[in-house]
Amino acid sequence: MNTSVFRINRLRFFRPLASSASIALFVLSFLTFFPIADTSERASAEVNGDNYELTIGMESDINLAISPSREGKLSVIKNTITGSTNAPAGYKLYIASANENTSMLLDGEAYNSDDYQSRMLAVSGTFDTPEALFSTETTPATWGYAVPSLNNFDATYDVDNPSSTAKFAGMPASGSGQLIHSAPAAISNDTVEVYYGTKVNQNLRQGKYKTWINYIAVTDFSTIVNNSLAVS
Repeated sequence: MNTSVFRINRLRFFRPLASSASIALFVLSFLTFFPIADTSERASAEVNGDNYELTIGMESDINLAISPSREGKLSVIKNTITGSTNAPAGYKLYIASANENTSMLLDGEAYNSDDYQSRMLAVSGTFDTPEALFSTETTPATWGYAVPSLNNFDATYDVDNPSSTAKFAGMPASGSGQLIHSAPAAISNDTVEVYYGTKVNQNLRQGKYKTWINYIAVTDFSTIVNNSLAVS
């Protein structure tokens, strides 16, 4: 195998040394967010008789409750991701939606629905040019993610009193993950903070809105065996 990076989308196959974990992001009538519990995944590989592991995990309980206002209520929540690896090259962490469509829809709605009151749009800001969330009559809710101090995101994000100008990026679709963190060497309990924000007004229909988000960790073996990997 003459390639330097190996990855898998699902764990427990133990082919490439990559690890992914998913969270479910729910928005209820009072906009409560729940990551799925017990979100820790591990991948392993054997290189020249040595075993290497990569683990990624998240907090299991995060709750955010807000009541939408007429002009739009901005709320922010933090999710902490923890990574560990004994691979000399460290690891890289990517983020992406598990879906091709990054809008959050009211339960039961189809993606081709044109009911704007049943849709939370991903903000149009990008990783390179994040922007403030907004809500209008025809776009009652937007949502996005941010990694403090990275690229052009804000230096800090206040969960208790979020700033109306806080910048967020729209979640990349499945298959187009965005690099959000890099650890250059073996490391234990390395943490990354990702903030999620929503701005919602009273035009959004009450109900449950859900999306899945993947965190994908990948390590590189090219520094170990001259660009060749022997996998158990």
